Amino acid sequence: MPELPEVETVKLTLENKLVGKRITNVDVLYDKMLENISVDEFKKKLINQKLNSFYRYGKYLVFIFDNVSLVSHLRMEGKYFIKNLNDEIVKHEHIVFTFDDGTSLRYHDTRKFGVMAIIDSTDVKEIMQYKSLVKLGEEANVSTNYQGLYDKIKNKNIPIKTLLLDQENLAGLGNIYVDEVCFKSNIHPLTKGCDITLEETKTILDNARSILAHAIECGGTTIRSYTSSLGVTGRFQINLMVHTKEGEPCINCGTTIVKTVVGGRGTYLCPKCQKEKNKVIVVGITGLISSGKTVITNYLTENDYSVIDTDVISKSLLEKDSIYLPNIMDKLSEKWGQNIVDTFYQDGIVKRNILGNYIFSDDNKRQDLNNLMHPIIKKIVISSLKRQKNAIINNTNKHQVIFVAVPLLFEARYDDLFDEVLIVDCDENNIIERLMKRDNISIELAKQKIASQLSTEEKIAYANKNKVKYYLLENKGSILELYTNIDKYLDTLK
Repeated sequence: MPELPEVETVKLTLENKLVGKRITNVDVLYDKMLENISVDEFKKKLINQKLNSFYRYGKYLVFIFDNVSLVSHLRMEGKYFIKNLNDEIVKHEHIVFTFDDGTSLRYHDTRKFGVMAIIDSTDVKEIMQYKSLVKLGEEANVSTNYQGLYDKIKNKNIPIKTLLLDQENLAGLGNIYVDEVCFKSNIHPLTKGCDITLEETKTILDNARSILAHAIECGGTTIRSYTSSLGVTGRFQINLMVHTKEGEPCINCGTTIVKTVVGGRGTYLCPKCQKEKNKVIVVGITGLISSGKTVITNYLTENDYSVIDTDVISKSLLEKDSIYLPNIMDKLSEKWGQNIVDTFYQDGIVKRNILGNYIFSDDNKRQDLNNLMHPIIKKIVISSLKRQKNAIINNTNKHQVIFVAVPLLFEARYDDLFDEVLIVDCDENNIIERLMKRDNISIELAKQKIASQLSTEEKIAYANKNKVKYYLLENKGSILELYTNIDKYLDTLK
């Protein structure tokens, strides 16, 4: 995929050859490339328009005419070629712009992934409000907003490479240059965003600016099929330090460069210069109500594993001395009415049994409470994870694993915090019996409580759909059998 330096090279080339020319005709041979407009309207908007200038932001190229602008994204293999009007249209040339001097600009794309859109403005500020552009982060080749990038990644349990590829975090970096930036910054591409310090963020941005500037000077990087609009190949590939260098010695230490996969993208690194730091595995635990999660967390705690229990956090939020409680109750009063809240909240004390009856008998009320509670709980979990990770890192004798018990893990979208998820599989009839005995409730209410959560099958389906790594922990026998199953799982983490 052409990245920022390649698109900048295309811009400079086209700028030099096309500015001042007027479009006399447009041929659209593959209309699916037009993002927001019909073929007829596309042609109508562009014919007789003079090309006055170009603008680039990230990987997007903008042609600015008299009163409209054309936004182009080259995607995987898009290229522009300047040819004579009479030159034969060849395979994969999908859009042809003819100019008043008899030349034509051909958009060539073997994969047909590229897109074009027309904006009824020539003002850059207005152009940047287009749906594809407005979400972009600052440009990687100029940004010095260290704190801004740090704030975007500091709570993410996602590899730094994936975060840097996300154009909403930082615009312009693609697979090639992220590998190069991570290497120059001595950062392993699998390092979680939450483990990146502010100082490391500064290093990343400084190196991104430096590498991209050099790449632009070289006309980009030619790997596979990239060329500029005049067929000129980039020269930065001779300066690549790790990308495509699998099996070659590291230029810094001589260690063999390896290739791995991060977020589905081929990734090159030096295992010595880019040591994976703070490798603490974070495991989420979920399952139906009364499926045995507490027994499991108690067992883990007894065996010196770090455990965070969101049920404990949730209960603390509703305690009399909780700083969050007044605001939660005020919000519930707005939604439910003060008369309802007064039935379970008096003198700063929450009557949990009454509140429980409300939320388990009314899906909307339960969702209201979850919407208020879970953002706070998640924030506390993230903060606790950071503290516990640091404690583990500073104590090599500790298990390199943190468990977080979250009953509504998938429902409340906590799965992005975890390396994998432990799903407790328990027979539903056993759960009903436990609930009736534990809470002294009817079978109907027990079934209501179970129905308020995703079933085990639904949790598994969610994990599969969203590519969440999970382990199904069976709890269908004795407690000793459960302990044996836990030990088997712990062995998989070693």
